[in-house]
Parts: sequence; C-alpha cells; structure tokens
Amino acid sequence: MHSLQSVALRRLFHNHSIRSAASVVSTIHSISPSFPTHQSHHSSHHVNVTCPKAIQSVLPLFIPPSPAIVTPQQQPKPACQDEILSKTFYRRDLPKCLTEFTSTEGRRLFKESLAAGHAEIYFSLSGNFTHQSEPAFCGLGSLAMVLNALAVDPRKRWKGVWRWYADDMLEGSSNLETIREKGMTFDEFACLAECNGLKVEAKRFDRITKAEFLDDLKLSTSSTDVHMVLSFSRKTLSQTGDGHFSPIGAYHPEKNMVLVLDVARFKYPSYFASVDQLYEAMRAVDKETRLPRGYFMLRRGERNSIGLCTIPTSQNPDWSAIDGFFFDQLPQYFGTWSRRLNVDEARDRLPDAIDTILHGIPDQKLLVTLRGAGIDLVGSPKDSGSHPSSSPSATELAEEYSKDIRLLNQQTQANPLFRYVCEAVRACADLRERFRLSPRHPEQLDEQKLVMATIFLLSIPDQVFMTLPAAVHQLVAQARDRSAMGSLLKDEVAQIAQMLESLLRAQHCKCGKLKSSCRTK
Repeated sequence: MHSLQSVALRRLFHNHSIRSAASVVSTIHSISPSFPTHQSHHSSHHVNVTCPKAIQSVLPLFIPPSPAIVTPQQQPKPACQDEILSKTFYRRDLPKCLTEFTSTEGRRLFKESLAAGHAEIYFSLSGNFTHQSEPAFCGLGSLAMVLNALAVDPRKRWKGVWRWYADDMLEGSSNLETIREKGMTFDEFACLAECNGLKVEAKRFDRITKAEFLDDLKLSTSSTDVHMVLSFSRKTLSQTGDGHFSPIGAYHPEKNMVLVLDVARFKYPSYFASVDQLYEAMRAVDKETRLPRGYFMLRRGERNSIGLCTIPTSQNPDWSAIDGFFFDQLPQYFGTWSRRLNVDEARDRLPDAIDTILHGIPDQKLLVTLRGAGIDLVGSPKDSGSHPSSSPSATELAEEYSKDIRLLNQQTQANPLFRYVCEAVRACADLRERFRLSPRHPEQLDEQKLVMATIFLLSIPDQVFMTLPAAVHQLVAQARDRSAMGSLLKDEVAQIAQMLESLLRAQHCKCGKLKSSCRTK
C-alpha cells in the first residue's frame, strides 16, 4: 500500500498545479488521510507545514529551497538614470547662425531653391538618405548615400539576397577599425570613392576660389547625377566637434545659402548655411594632415563596379617602412648599378630588380590581392529566407565576375612585365616557395599570385624605378605604359596606384618628411 501511495505521490509532485508545500500536504491528505505527519518549523518564515514522514525524502527533490535572505546592505545598487543622462546627449541645439531644414524658414528656403532649379539633386539623396552608424563614420555615411543615389551596384551582398551600400561595408585604403577610431582624411575619402567606382574631383580649399565653389554648387544642385560632398570644420559653424563630411542637397541663389544634409542626425539636423560660412569652414586646417579641407564632385564612373583587386588593409603593413623602401632604399640601390647596359643585358637585369622589390616588402606579403567574389554565392539560407544561389541576378553576377577575372588574367599575362616576374620567381628558391601552387605541387607556380605581383609592380610609384640604368628603365616604362594596357587591366592598375598613393601620402606631414621622423608635428 505504502509503495503504491509513494508512486502516486511522486506523480503528484509532477503536477504543475501544485504551487506550495501547503498545497502538497492538503492534496496528500486527500489521497491518504491515515499517513502520519510531523511538524516542520521554518525559522525564517514561521510557517507550520505538516508533511507525511514517508515522503520526507521525496520533497527535497521537488520543492525548491527557500530563497536566501538578502539584507539591505547586500541589495545591488540600481543604475542611476540621472547619472546616465548627465553623461550622455540627446542631440545638440542647432546654432542660431544656421537655419534648420524642417523649420518654417527652412521649408521656405527649400521651396524657393526648388523653384529656382537648384534642389534637383536633393531627391536622389533623400530617397537614399544614410545615417552614419558610428560617431566617426561621417565620411563613410556620406559616400554610401551618394553611391546608392547614383545606383552603383556594389557587387557584394549587404544582407539576405540584396546588394546595397552600407557605411560599414565600404572597402578602400583604410580599415574600418582605424576609421572608427580616427575618422577619415580628405585624401582617404577621395581614394575610397574612386575605389568604389566613382569619378572624383577632389578640390582642396587652397586650390579653389569662391567663384569656382559657387559654380560647382550650382552645377551639382541643378543636376541629378553630380553630387557634392563637403569636408569642413564644425567649429567654424559654431557647432561642437571639428572635422565632418556631409552631402549638399540644395542651393538658394538669392539668399546665397546651402542645404547641408547632415549624416550625423543623432547630433544635428540638416540645415541651411550661408556660402560664406561653408567656404570658411573648408579653410580650417585638419590637425591630422595639416592641410585645409575642401569638397568633392562625385559622378558615376565608367565601370559600374568596384575594382577586382584591392590592398587588404587587414594585413596592416608598416606603410612608413614601405615608404622608406620605395623612395629611399630602392632608388639608392638601383643607382649603384652599371649605367652602361645594352638591351640584352637590361633584359637580364630586370628580373633582378623585380627580385629585389618583392623581397623588400615587409613581412614578405603581396600587397595586392583579389577581392572576394563579393556576390551572393556562399550566403547562408537562414540569413535570407531562401538560398542566395536561387537568385538569377546572383548567377549572372557570378558569371560576370568569373569572366572579368579571366579577362584580367589574360591582359596581365600579355603585359611584358609578367614574363620578367615569372623569370624572377623561378630563379629564386624563396620566391618559388612563396608563389608555389600547393605543397603537393612544389614545382608548379600559382598563376593568380603571379598576376597579382605583376599588377602590384605596374601600380607602384614611378620614383621606384627612376634610378635604374636607362636601358632597364626603358623596359619598365614600356610595360607600365597604361595606354598600351587592356581596359580592364588599366582600370585595376589605376585604382591600386591611387590606393598606394593615398596610403603613402598619409605617412608624410605638410613639411614633406615622414611623420615618424618629423619633429615639427
């Protein structure tokens, strides 16, 4: 009998309707009134609970222990909301010298600008307005907005099966972590815009006049495909902070005022500012570069895509060391070569020059690589709701990507420098090891790496080769003549050269010396 009752009791404890020891006891007595009981005194609660002795060993398995008593001194201190609010900001008040876009006066200025034909660019921007996702991403946010407004296909997946520009997916000469920490310089913005398929006119303050600035304002705001992004100092506009990027959305010719579509909406709304104010805001010197700011005229490039090649910023090479290698060590070394070489001797020496360059790159890394496919070929179905490869556009883009890579390889291999790169690699055991296809095929060279090395050598600054003997320099100049290159190779070399120029220029301060050795910074 007792064993059957124990089974019944165990089942009872699994009944979710039992909420307390008292309800357990009451239910037990309804099942077995003859069961003896004992009295349990819980000192902390002073609750009398009668319980069958036969189930004393059962109760601890099902009834949780009493919660520990927490004294007032032990209570966790809740976060002080007032303290949080005192250390954070919800936007900033717009200075009185500026006119908020959504104010009565701002709306009137916009309507008049539109009637005058100088707010046409606003519509493509507002339809693709991008709010910067990080406090220092104003340059990235401005560029992403313009790229989407110009309908540039990024050839890479944003989310799901969709290709779209977001500020945290832009690739160029600076990695996102560096931009997140320090923001962007004027030259870095220009380089990034070109690397992502735009035709860029970068105009610094010290190289323009106010009349030219006005002409460009009128051109941009009256068009639908020429965008202006301003690089300026907020301080000049009586705002907090300093360097900032934002696109221009309209121009009021009568009032001489400009609509700034501020991408930092968490801080300031969009506003109208006078041309004089913005012109002076570009005059302010950037502490990082010691150069004034300016603006960019951005158009869609000839190619509707970013480049196939890139300099992977994740490698974080020592650009200061590379600068010294390119502009000091190599010219000095090549200057020691015999000046009197005939054509055949020059052809024999060119692989030696290539060997020297490839060996001198810090960490023995090739600085130029192919971008990832950048298309929705390997996306996970759970991310998109359907398998990415089911998208016809993804399939077409994959075929286009593969076709472009094949064409790039063909055009590079047809360049005279490719043959000399192959000779240099085959003649050196260290280079053969770096360029081998796989450990299983140690004698077979990786053709794609050879192509990337050739593109790298076609893209590095001309100064590297200037002190070579005349006959060798002539061979290099012929190979690096972009007018003789295939169109795809020409575009890739131009983009990589621009990235290298920007990265190397960033190592110098205004006096022309390397920042690492300049004492005036």
